[in-house]
Amino acid sequence: MPPRAELRRAFSLAEVLVGLTLSSLLLLGAVTTYFHLTRSGFRLSNYADIETAARSTLLQFGEDCRAATGANWSDANTLNLATDSGTVTYAFDSGTDSLTRTAAGSADVVARDLNTFSFRAFDINASEINLSANPAAAGGPVKMIQLELGFHANTVDNSNTSQRVASARFVLRNKKVV
Repeated sequence: MPPRAELRRAFSLAEVLVGLTLSSLLLLGAVTTYFHLTRSGFRLSNYADIETAARSTLLQFGEDCRAATGANWSDANTLNLATDSGTVTYAFDSGTDSLTRTAAGSADVVARDLNTFSFRAFDINASEINLSANPAAAGGPVKMIQLELGFHANTVDNSNTSQRVASARFVLRNKKVV
């Protein structure tokens, strides 16, 4: 071996290109995983927000139903519950995708970002009452009410997160059936 051979040690061009390719693939995998986890985190956060909104909406609606002594519909999306302290109105506005609760002259939005909404009414025998045909006539025989809500939320990357929630049937305990 010549005396200067030790100074000529280095990587060949092929070795450098293979190393660069492998490093690029590892970096690409790490960046892709980061973006996927970030998107999943945003979706999980949206699902948690939707679940919280659904629970608080159904809790408030349940309390009002249990206190109601009467119920009538102005239309299929507007319910008026008569209570000892006055009338509580639940109204869905498809223009703003929100459900509003009005009591004692004060209106509060109880659910936002709804893409679907419906009331379902049932008589004392658990037979469904058709609200779309004649909502005003449903008030007399109604004994149970169910809500169906469809929430939606957009993440930062514009992917849509949605959840459908159907409540239990809330019994109007204080209402006398006609």
